[in-house]
Amino acid sequence: LVAITLYLTNSKEFCMLDNFVGNPEFTGSKRKEASAFIIAYVETIAKELGYKSIMCLAIKDKLKQYYPTFGYVKRCDNVATFNKELV
Repeated sequence: LVAITLYLTNSKEFCMLDNFVGNPEFTGSKRKEASAFIIAYVETIAKELGYKSIMCLAIKDKLKQYYPTFGYVKRCDNVATFNKELV
């Protein structure tokens, strides 16, 4: 009912979490419990593979508030992000 993608990088300095999604009908403590389980699971995998940290990007305000509840710390306020539309 929740899913996340763990992207492994060529550098063991960091890997990335992305695509944190969940069924909108799955709410409350059950959703939080499932989210905590899947995040802990991917963190364990990353650590076992030798990664030093996990970076995640959050565009949605809900995720910006959600990640800190799992121990993630906002690191960059003044970073420029770049995007190119592939039309």
